[in-house]
Amino acid sequence: MGFLVQYKYKLLILGMIIFSPLLSFATGITYGDILSQTTDSFILKYGNTDTPDYYNCTVSTLSCNDLGKTEPTLPTGTPSTSRFSYTTSSVFKNNVHLRTLYLTDNQTGKTYTRSYKLSSWDTLGDEGTIVSFSPDGTRMVYQDDSSGYPVLYSLDLTTLKGKAFKGIKIFSKSTTVNGFDLATANNLYFISNKASPYEWDLYKYDFTTKITSIITENASYAFKIRNWNTGITFFVIKGASSFPEFYNTTTNQIQNFSGIVPDNTTVDVNSADIYFGGGMHGVLMTPLNFDKNSPHTLVIWLHGGPYRQTSLGYHDYASYAVYDLILNQLAENNVAVLKLDYRGSYGYGVAYSKEILKNVGKGDVTDVVNALSVVKKDMSISDTYLLGNSYGGYLALRSLMAYPAKFSGAISINGVTDWAVMLKLLRTSIFNVDFGGLPGKSNAALYAKASILSRISNLTNQKVVLMQSQADKTVPPSQANLLYNALQTAGKNVQFIPYAGEDHTFTKTPDIENICQNIFNTLALPLDNNCSFQ
Repeated sequence: MGFLVQYKYKLLILGMIIFSPLLSFATGITYGDILSQTTDSFILKYGNTDTPDYYNCTVSTLSCNDLGKTEPTLPTGTPSTSRFSYTTSSVFKNNVHLRTLYLTDNQTGKTYTRSYKLSSWDTLGDEGTIVSFSPDGTRMVYQDDSSGYPVLYSLDLTTLKGKAFKGIKIFSKSTTVNGFDLATANNLYFISNKASPYEWDLYKYDFTTKITSIITENASYAFKIRNWNTGITFFVIKGASSFPEFYNTTTNQIQNFSGIVPDNTTVDVNSADIYFGGGMHGVLMTPLNFDKNSPHTLVIWLHGGPYRQTSLGYHDYASYAVYDLILNQLAENNVAVLKLDYRGSYGYGVAYSKEILKNVGKGDVTDVVNALSVVKKDMSISDTYLLGNSYGGYLALRSLMAYPAKFSGAISINGVTDWAVMLKLLRTSIFNVDFGGLPGKSNAALYAKASILSRISNLTNQKVVLMQSQADKTVPPSQANLLYNALQTAGKNVQFIPYAGEDHTFTKTPDIENICQNIFNTLALPLDNNCSFQ
């Protein structure tokens, strides 16, 4: 990795910046989601993942009324009367994506288009907002990733001509934006990590002054910004809670909704952004009073996606925040945890995300091993375990198979174990792009490079734990069965743990607790009062 990267790592770890304390909530997460919206109100689902409450929230009074745990009948929204509307299409052919944005003038019936080619998948499909119109119908802001980042462009709707349109790039610096709203013709509100990879904040851009100003930190990119007559609503993450707040665009003040009570119970865990070079970042979590010279177990957490990003604190998505509960408790129990954004991850531009193309099982494995090498140069590590979900579960297994001497074991949660078998079954999976299509003679080497089953003979007595949801609609449960049977036949150290009724993301608190307990058991950690999230 080189001296420069090692120095950068030491710069962050050894005290030239201050570790941020992580806010941890031992009794679970409390996350919200807006289910429907009317002129002055919205229905909010808020609480833990399996038994949330429902609220009717009124914007004009900034109040939320608890409706109980039964999902109410959702109100029907008012049809749009805007002059302009849009649709999008993304066509994949010959390993090239053609993305088109159609802008329609509903008064004249004329349609304008913006088309461009992408050499990989359509990354904008994961963004919260693609287009926003000003209330007066004179300006449109849209997101476009043809330049290498999902950035914003402004279009003057009063000067449309011809058949095609192309706006003006708003920001000169390439940065990732996820969620935006053109609340007025002159003011744009957006969520971005422009300050640093893991700092997602809410910003305001003034088209008249060309000035960008920060409104608040810790804004969530998991939910879209919603425009009301007097301001906008957006979600924030505080402690283990994610909930809506209101920003008054007249007074420039952030206001809270009454009736929503986030739980701010906290414990302190050190958390730092680590740069490994080559565009790769990660988050290192350590217990307080951490002694880097004392041997510690290291857990490397690998998120799914791979077009996802890890987080300094609790994740924006509840489906990942439940794993942060577990990772935090590991750090509280004297385990060092590295949450790694290997190549293919989100938040670093299209080029970094595309580095996974035709590189599954090689470049990503190299990232894991290089990150481990850098960490071990700066702290004493007694043993290392790999832990991941979905694609991260695959990467944990593949890394173990490639370098068994470097790891004590791997824990895969709903992970892929055989790409060729799975993609033949699913046929139209987005992962076809990573291999240049379905399995065939032309790409057989790529599938062989990604193979786990062909490398199980490399293992000696390393632990392999396969956790699998039995109602998983994303990664078929047969994937875990396939590897379990092969490892068992080969006499390897493998454990299979099924979860009935769970889909690809876990929502049942008892199952999340059980995952935590099994991880603790695999690492030979005492349970004591850990893994209780009720």
